[in-house]
Amino acid sequence: MKLRYGLFFLAVFLILTGCSVNGTDSVILLNLDQVEHAFRTEGIRLAPKQMTDDWKIRKVEANRYVITNTEPPDQIFIYIFDSEEALKDGRKDLEKTKRKKRKSNS
Repeated sequence: MKLRYGLFFLAVFLILTGCSVNGTDSVILLNLDQVEHAFRTEGIRLAPKQMTDDWKIRKVEANRYVITNTEPPDQIFIYIFDSEEALKDGRKDLEKTKRKKRKSNS
């Protein structure tokens, strides 16, 4: 279970944050191939999984994967936004959704 949460937060970190370049706050946008490569480099095996329902954030569809080297296999959703602004808006929407779910589970 801890691995599942750790991988989830790793994915969110990779996707929702940029990189600092030469000490500046410049953002480097990553594409899906780069994100997949980062997982493979860390020994995490991903297998694409078809979506059965709507997993969108700000009209951006999730790329859904199964992590095959965990037991039971975990799932991960990767969102690739077109711009830093779209990413920020998507992050706000995700936070709102999380707050609503916490309230409904209380």
